[in-house]
Amino acid sequence: MVNLLFLSWHPIMRELLTLIRLQGIITHTFVNFCELILRIVVEKGKPAWRKIKETFGKGVLHADGTINREALGLLVFNDRNKRHKLDAIVHPEIFKEMAWQYVKYALNVRCPIVQVFFTL
Repeated sequence: MVNLLFLSWHPIMRELLTLIRLQGIITHTFVNFCELILRIVVEKGKPAWRKIKETFGKGVLHADGTINREALGLLVFNDRNKRHKLDAIVHPEIFKEMAWQYVKYALNVRCPIVQVFFTL
């Protein structure tokens, strides 16, 4: 049996992980989907949220101050420079959050971890 630290950009990998776990190959799992991490790092008041607001303006926010992902997407995905600015804001925060979650998981499980990266 092995513990698995699991990172994926694609939610379909959750089903693969479930099948592997049902086969008894692994005992503990830590599923870290980057999309979920992104939602954490852009929460209202967090550093990435503040930088997005400063860089792209209040037009990318909902009335309650949360990121309007649709408006932000329309703004950045048609402009390579804006997309690079957004990536430069969120990617470092995503990596920091992922590292923090790995540390918390490793401290709780206290045994060897196999780290698997999948992108689809």
